[in-house]
Amino acid sequence: FQTFAASLTADPRTTPLLLRQALEQAQRAVLAEQRADKTKREMGTTAVVLAIHNKALYLANVGDSRACLMRGGTLHQLTRDHSWGLEMLRQGLLRDEEEAARHPKANELYRSIGEEENFKVDLGIYLNGTIREDEALINQGLQLQANDRLLVCSDGLMRDRPAGGRYISDEEIIRILSTRAPDAAAAEMVQRAIGRHADDNVSAIVLEMPGSKRAFAPPPWAAAAAVGAGALLLIVALLFMVLRNRGDDPAAAPSLPTMALSTAAPPAALPAGSAGGETVRVIE
Repeated sequence: FQTFAASLTADPRTTPLLLRQALEQAQRAVLAEQRADKTKREMGTTAVVLAIHNKALYLANVGDSRACLMRGGTLHQLTRDHSWGLEMLRQGLLRDEEEAARHPKANELYRSIGEEENFKVDLGIYLNGTIREDEALINQGLQLQANDRLLVCSDGLMRDRPAGGRYISDEEIIRILSTRAPDAAAAEMVQRAIGRHADDNVSAIVLEMPGSKRAFAPPPWAAAAAVGAGALLLIVALLFMVLRNRGDDPAAAPSLPTMALSTAAPPAALPAGSAGGETVRVIE
């Protein structure tokens, strides 16, 4: 915010440069702390920042926190992770993503704030997969539309699980983003990842473009209510058949059995901020 406030121009085309300047200023501040205090030699962070002006998206990234765009029912990762495994893959030194994922250094970062040797702000918006960084730069100013959702998160939310898959799948993210308000969507994704014992920082921010519509999401108790209603209809149908058969049999006893119907309230939903007994904090 200080970088934008100090800018001498209001031309939105300079926005990517201002985002880069802001992260470069953060880099200088962290390096100064490292040099002033020996206990902070390992100090550092990843960073992904977005700016939206007149529905145009601008982005800057260092590290492996991510920005994703959900459009038309598809989730697109707009940032590129600056991890050792993916960089070796891009340079052709590893054969495929599976080999990169198995490598012991796969998730080590080669770019981050606080890493002096390889620090560089990435201004690419990666709409077409593994295009080069200079090619991805031309996507700055991406025009956003109604029904677009943006997810900004730390890598703990989308990290691969040791047993396979991710802590939250793309399909789950799409469903949550499509059916929940932004605050509720961010909280639910963080809650799910922590409930599944995510092993890294988990944070999320969700942005919804004006004019967006949400898909219908049945409340959690709807399934139980549907089952209960079906069971009740079945009981009524059986009772009707019993009564009709008794009416046709003159030897049948005139008295009818007494039927008691018991109902149980649906289980209470987990309170906001809890998951499997663990405290959940949504960091924005």
